[in-house]
Amino acid sequence: MSLQAVLFDLDGTLVDSSIGILSSLAAAFENSGCVPTKPFSSELIGPPLRETLCLISGDSNPIILAQLAANFKAHYDTTGFQETSPFPGVGKMLQSLADAKIPLHIATNKRERPTSHILDALGWSSLFDLVLSPDSLNPLLPSKAAILSHLLAEANIDATQCLYIGDRLDDYNAALETGIPFALAEWGFEGDDSGFPADTIRLKTPDAGHLLSGFFGRA
Repeated sequence: MSLQAVLFDLDGTLVDSSIGILSSLAAAFENSGCVPTKPFSSELIGPPLRETLCLISGDSNPIILAQLAANFKAHYDTTGFQETSPFPGVGKMLQSLADAKIPLHIATNKRERPTSHILDALGWSSLFDLVLSPDSLNPLLPSKAAILSHLLAEANIDATQCLYIGDRLDDYNAALETGIPFALAEWGFEGDDSGFPADTIRLKTPDAGHLLSGFFGRA
């Protein structure tokens, strides 16, 4: 069975937004008068915002977390998102896949507003058919697996006929939960990869030719 679509994570897979996220996290804690219990590092990037803030603050108080989230959003949505850069070769890969008439979609834990800002700034908005974030729907989509499941339903895609490309273990687990084949974007991956199974598909570079020939059976 031929694969008919490619789904992408955003942060750490297509773009490096770590500088902007970390600067906005620092601003959020400073403006809220909260002292972080963990250093700001790229390893914190990936989970939903509230989960990240709870981890850094060491506090589950909803009032404190709401204040931190509001201050983070105010900074990131106006300033932080601008410090985002695509990984080398990713833009060319996306354009080549689009030129080959491969439907492209994004399933990300990043909120809808900054995701839209970033795609517009990079000139990528027209390349993707669907872009889903946790806050794309009301009520919120509670997990990456829920985002993927909704995307499959909305785009009318069979899970076995697409590929989800991500850079973290939670991306792999979400794909596994929804029955989507997963590929690890090693160009963006940071951290210990021991949690990935030995048979995980690994993509060393953003090479559209490899995807087209290896997964789509096209030249």
